[in-house]
Amino acid sequence: MELHRLTLRDVLRFEGEVDLDLRSLPAGLIAIVGPNGEGKTSILEACIASIYRRLPSRGDRGLADVALSNRASVASEFAYAGHQYRARVTVDPARRTSEAVLSVGPGWAPDESEPVVINDGKVSTFDAAVAERFPPLELLLASSFAAQNGAGSFVRAKRKERKELFATLLGLEHYRVLEDVARKAEAVASAAAGVLDAQIVEVGAGLDVIGVIEDPARLRESCTAADQIVESEAAALAAAEQDLDELSVRLEQLSDVETRLAVNGAERERLDAEYTRARAEWAAEQEAADRDRERFHVEHTKSLEALSVTARVATEIIERDGGKAAAAIEGVPRLEKLVSENADAMNAAREATARAARVEAELDEAFRAAKQLEAVPCGGVGEYAACPLILDAVADRDAIGALQSRLAGCPVAEARDHEARVSERYGASVEALQRRRDLAATIGAVEGARATLAGIEAELSAAAGRKTSELAALDDRLSRADERTRKRLEEIGERRVAIDAEWASSERQRDEMGPAAEARAALEQRIDTLPGALSRAREEAADLGSRLRLAESLSKQREQLRDRHAALVGRRAVAAREAREWGLLVAALARDGLPTLEIATAGPSVSAVCNDLLESCFGSRFSVELVTEQPKRSGAGMLEVFELRIFDNARGGAARDLADLSGGEQIIVDEALKAAIGVFVNDRAPAPIATCFRDETTGPLDDDNARRYVAMLRRLLEAGRYRRIFYVSHHADAADLADAQIVVGGGAAEVALPPFDKA
Repeated sequence: MELHRLTLRDVLRFEGEVDLDLRSLPAGLIAIVGPNGEGKTSILEACIASIYRRLPSRGDRGLADVALSNRASVASEFAYAGHQYRARVTVDPARRTSEAVLSVGPGWAPDESEPVVINDGKVSTFDAAVAERFPPLELLLASSFAAQNGAGSFVRAKRKERKELFATLLGLEHYRVLEDVARKAEAVASAAAGVLDAQIVEVGAGLDVIGVIEDPARLRESCTAADQIVESEAAALAAAEQDLDELSVRLEQLSDVETRLAVNGAERERLDAEYTRARAEWAAEQEAADRDRERFHVEHTKSLEALSVTARVATEIIERDGGKAAAAIEGVPRLEKLVSENADAMNAAREATARAARVEAELDEAFRAAKQLEAVPCGGVGEYAACPLILDAVADRDAIGALQSRLAGCPVAEARDHEARVSERYGASVEALQRRRDLAATIGAVEGARATLAGIEAELSAAAGRKTSELAALDDRLSRADERTRKRLEEIGERRVAIDAEWASSERQRDEMGPAAEARAALEQRIDTLPGALSRAREEAADLGSRLRLAESLSKQREQLRDRHAALVGRRAVAAREAREWGLLVAALARDGLPTLEIATAGPSVSAVCNDLLESCFGSRFSVELVTEQPKRSGAGMLEVFELRIFDNARGGAARDLADLSGGEQIIVDEALKAAIGVFVNDRAPAPIATCFRDETTGPLDDDNARRYVAMLRRLLEAGRYRRIFYVSHHADAADLADAQIVVGGGAAEVALPPFDKA
């Protein structure tokens, strides 16, 4: 994205129109200079606002908040991805409305001589056209724009924000889109498999319901035989009914006798049943009472046994642990003091070991520098003696004696042995203290045991009272039940005697009827059996017919269900395979899959570019390492950290935090990391961003650091393939080192080329 022209009208600090033709600017560093409050930042932000309709350093405030009239507008012309674009945003602050137009210039198509308007003037279509053609604003802020308020700062972002920003820089959003698509496809396949499972179960249930089908041919033979039996039984019944009609006249006199016998017989059966039921109820009550007595006895015995065991355990705890617990409590303070002393000694030993290791490392580095000095042809003297590298090597060589003396006073091996001995004593004292504390804890168990003994005595007394009351209530209930049963049996016996007498009288009358009564009885018995046999024969015939029809229908249904079951099983296997395959794709595209791998591989690349930029201004003093993940303490997997480790070789080379550096050093290291991220993005982008913006990042820098910063920006031009870097600066030296300047003041802005006016 290379800027060619910037036009502002009635916005921010500029009343009227300011038109900057940037095509005359040379490639390289462009400093934006001028007094405070005259609009230097406005120039930078207007470039962004003309495309993205936002001011990076002003939070949520839009162009309507900084417009000075209803003619306010911001416009820019720029080249990107081989095309020439013009973006213009106009604002009416009174009505809080905006219009925006994006057009592509004639350079993009040979047969067109006029710009082509892409959208219809609405901000919604303008934003959509910008989002379709240009990188996201967040990516631009993080890679190519550093604002006064720290917008786009990777260093100041929290760990989660760093990861999200890094993912955006790497263009990993497409993984999330693909993951959503794969997850939806997996859900569809799983749902289809679930539906097919339900259908398979339903079909299987249908087959289970059908079960074993009777042979239709055998059922047809059985139906024919059943029809013949029905005809035979019907003929026999008709003959018996005719014989009964003939005897009816002779046996009319028996009707009254038979009626009385039937009534008496039913009464006798009822009384017998009632007597049997009363005896059974009485026996059941006796058995229930016996069971209750046995249950009371068992429960009381178990309760006594449980209380006895608890009392014995409580007594043993009191006798065994009472004295030990009291003694253990007295020894705890002494062991706690010993643990504290051993911990202090162990920390001191560790610090001594670390100091000895650092001295040993410095001595090794000094020997290495001295050996390199010996290999230099000049020997470190003469006209090259002022070389910074030779001066550093000479200083390292001269420090060998002092380092050897320091190391002799505290050898690393002895320090490590001493640390091991002190650590062993510390562990032993901690273990002894824990054992003493565990023993002291038993005093609570002793007090609980004493309380348990007191409770047991109360429970024994209560249990004895409960058993006595329950047995008395049981005996009273059983006595009342026995009395009721005896009275009921006596009443049944008296009624049975009367019924037996009446039954005997009726039998004598029936016997006097002679052979007619016997013949009638035999005929009635036969008639009684024949309808039942006929009915059973008809029912069997009807049942066989129903079974035959059912068997024929089920046979056909079973074949259809078997065919459907086989088809469903095949479709379910396909759906399950698709669900598994989509699931594997979801896992690969998920947060811990391919996106994490891409983020992990980006960390070293960004660190390498950042170190290259730092070397351009500090030499070999500073280096950084952007660590995106590290092994978990448990050893199972990796932990995302997104830490920035800074190594200052002038101060021992150990990893340091950004806050430990001076203000000027912090600014340059922070700027180097931002710039490295921008370079990384440009290396990956199909259409690199050709313009970089830096807003007043040199304010607190001294002269040396200001020159270092400008040297880093020149290296950034090459590393990031930028054509121009615009930077706002109040530092005269930093501004004078630029290839051109944009001078802002009095509501105007103009381009200046070297030599610059020192006024």
